[in-house]
Amino acid sequence: MRNDLKFKPKPESPQLRLPGLDEKGEAEAMAAYEWISKNPDAYEFMVSNAFRLAKTGYVSVRYLLGMVRNELRIGVANPLSAAFGRIIVSEYPELEPAIKRHGSRCDGYVATDTKGSKHHGKRNC
Repeated sequence: MRNDLKFKPKPESPQLRLPGLDEKGEAEAMAAYEWISKNPDAYEFMVSNAFRLAKTGYVSVRYLLGMVRNELRIGVANPLSAAFGRIIVSEYPELEPAIKRHGSRCDGYVATDTKGSKHHGKRNC
């Protein structure tokens, strides 16, 4: 073994990681689920406004977060918007065309089963 590798090992390359699986992504998804469990009424407020805005076409999750902050005076962090978007689409698949999502580091940590909505009691198995 070369001496430079023995005493100064090269850092692990982030290119070896799987897309959508990241420690920060896991923390963001967990924080979003925790926020929802602490603020169920605010989450329902977000979802009801998402349905209302979906009738006009596009729904911005950051806009929904801003509505929660400004109208309900409940704190919510913008970096959680990707996780919230995925959670909403997984629970309400009818909103999928309206909520645009791009690749995110929390992709592997949010359930994306869009076979049915747990809130509506429907399952298409």
